[in-house]
Amino acid sequence: MTDQATLEPDANGGTTTPSDAGAPPSSSGATPSGSGMAPNGGMAPNGGGVAPGGGVALGGGVAPSDGGTASPSGGVASGGGVAPGGGVAPGGGVAPGGGAMALGGGVAPGNGGMASPSGGVAPRDVGVAPRVRKPHPVELESFEILRSRVDLSPMPPLWRAVTERVIHASADMEYAVDVLTTEEHLAAGLAALRAGAPIVTDVEMVAAGISARDTVCPVADPATGRMARAAGISRSAAAVRLAYAEVGPGAIWVVGCAPTALHEIIERGVRPALVIGMPVGFVGATESKQALRDSGLPQVSNVSEKGGSAVAAAACNALLYFEGDPR
Repeated sequence: MTDQATLEPDANGGTTTPSDAGAPPSSSGATPSGSGMAPNGGMAPNGGGVAPGGGVALGGGVAPSDGGTASPSGGVASGGGVAPGGGVAPGGGVAPGGGAMALGGGVAPGNGGMASPSGGVAPRDVGVAPRVRKPHPVELESFEILRSRVDLSPMPPLWRAVTERVIHASADMEYAVDVLTTEEHLAAGLAALRAGAPIVTDVEMVAAGISARDTVCPVADPATGRMARAAGISRSAAAVRLAYAEVGPGAIWVVGCAPTALHEIIERGVRPALVIGMPVGFVGATESKQALRDSGLPQVSNVSEKGGSAVAAAACNALLYFEGDPR
């Protein structure tokens, strides 16, 4: 979760109310520092900003007429405002500066942009920046305990990252020998994610576990149910068909629940960048994962009947959180 800065006006800021004749403010100290003007009864508490609609102008900025707050020089624009100087627009606004953040679904174009916590994407000149995150102390302690119990250091870096995060999510050490993939497949998936490839999930529980990026999951779409009934296939298989029609080749597919989704991905020929196949269950799960490995598609899967939404999402998150060059 991204922390939002809180900006408080200067307690020493004053107010000005010009006369009907437009006379300048009196020299008795009613004008705040910077000799700003606040027509229509607005406030200019700091830096002499102009508040045309009775709004508040912090740091010399301009407050829009809807009473919002705006600061063009790296400040905060709330209520859907615009912060053009690399500021933060928490209300769904646009922050078009370098290194800007757009929270609440906004878009922060420019170099070094960051994805919003609600899933908005901040494009860079090339691809999508890896999410900058600070692990919680509990997560750090969990990984310390994990590494004290099982040594995965001989693994290649991406394979180790995926396996450790799956173990962290499940507290199941057996995944150390249960996860199967290749470093080349994982590297292809990482490159695709950094280039902005879409992520498709089989169920909404998997989508809920992937918080760093938007996902595509049409399983609950009414059109999915209609297609399933018309074609005589499972809803999960129908969702694969609808998702592929939307995203096309080169996506990351994450399956944590439905073996039929894995079979449809294989049979449909979706040409994925990577398939994370970890459905759980006694019926069809191991067979679908074996079929995935036999298909030749770039994949990460596990051998046993275990799996599920949490571990499938964890495998995807391991790539999204990976920093640096895996080589």
